[in-house]
Amino acid sequence: MRFKLLSIAAVAACLATGAYAQTSNEADQTAPSGRDVQNPDVVGPMYSDKEMSKMRSKDEMKSEWVKLSDEHRTKIKGECADPQNAHEKDFCDEIADFD
Repeated sequence: MRFKLLSIAAVAACLATGAYAQTSNEADQTAPSGRDVQNPDVVGPMYSDKEMSKMRSKDEMKSEWVKLSDEHRTKIKGECADPQNAHEKDFCDEIADFD
């Protein structure tokens, strides 16, 4: 009898792992897309809020822009050539004249 119960429990655990792997949580849905233009660690300082919904003034953004590495600035400019959504487009319009 114990063997049957253990076998059933093992099968149930195996079946449950597939469903568990398909679930997502809020952290998964809000993770950066891999694009610097959406990465809070890269462009977050150019926004006045944690949610990155309110951009700082143009002067403040320029001040943060020059602090970025050349690699990040080049990647962001490349991403801005093809913005993926309105949020990216707004950001890219603001930094369009930054060197």
